[in-house]
Amino acid sequence: MECFEVDTKIISYLEHALDDHELQEFLEHLNECEDCRNEVELYFTLIEGLNQMDEDEIQVFDFRTEFQKQRKERLKEVILRKRYRSLADHFVLIFVIVIVLLGFLYGFFQRYDYEKRYIAQEVCYEQQISID
Repeated sequence: MECFEVDTKIISYLEHALDDHELQEFLEHLNECEDCRNEVELYFTLIEGLNQMDEDEIQVFDFRTEFQKQRKERLKEVILRKRYRSLADHFVLIFVIVIVLLGFLYGFFQRYDYEKRYIAQEVCYEQQISID
């Protein structure tokens, strides 16, 4: 992700409106780019400060530390969701393969059983003809 893209997504990031892929790219860029990290931190500080003033509960705390903590937590969460999604995709793929394989085996055995009954009927019919 480029710096100009980060500028367009800062508000979406702060409002938790980015999808997982965008969020991961955004956060990875912040880890690499100090200028963008400082800019997002400034927005975070302003918005958090205004929110606290609106709630009439001014909590004095280190906005920089809180920003870094939230950024790291959100990156961990998005990576974890990505892993779970990947695991679920693999599970679905294995499930589909097993169902197809079971269907194939079922069809194979049904055909085998049909051929066995058909041969038994032929033998019975031949024996019946030879008796007549």
